[in-house]
Amino acid sequence: MSHTRKLRLGPLPKTESIKLTFACPASLKADLDRYAVLHAQAYGDSRCINAGPAYARGVHGRG
Repeated sequence: MSHTRKLRLGPLPKTESIKLTFACPASLKADLDRYAVLHAQAYGDSRCINAGPAYARGVHGRG
């Protein structure tokens, strides 16, 4: 006789979003942009594609 145990998960932790600005090589930026496109194609989420000039300049207006 087999017994099936129910999987019980506790509450999920609260998540919080923050904006983060950092300097990186142009090649890394290009890689991240390509990854964002592939992720959107695979999972149907386009929120992070084409962040525009404000993203490139960063919070302090430096690009």
